Amino acid sequence: MKELIPEFFEDNVDFLMNKMKLDLGVRSNNKKVDAVKLPKWANTPAEFLQKQREALESDYVSQHLHLWIDLIFGIK
Repeated sequence: MKELIPEFFEDNVDFLMNKMKLDLGVRSNNKKVDAVKLPKWANTPAEFLQKQREALESDYVSQHLHLWIDLIFGIK
């Protein structure tokens, strides 16, 4: 299970594009880590964040949130 940082659900796309030019290191193939590569279903960084928010606010997530809370903070 992986979790996303809060920036994945906000409006500012700067972190996706690494606009601050942070040194994020290098990959195992020695290529520099920089901007996030978007999935094929997202045409722009703004669209990507919008769909992230829509998923977070969906009925499915609302109905299953208690399971995540139990997994992270509860008895599981």
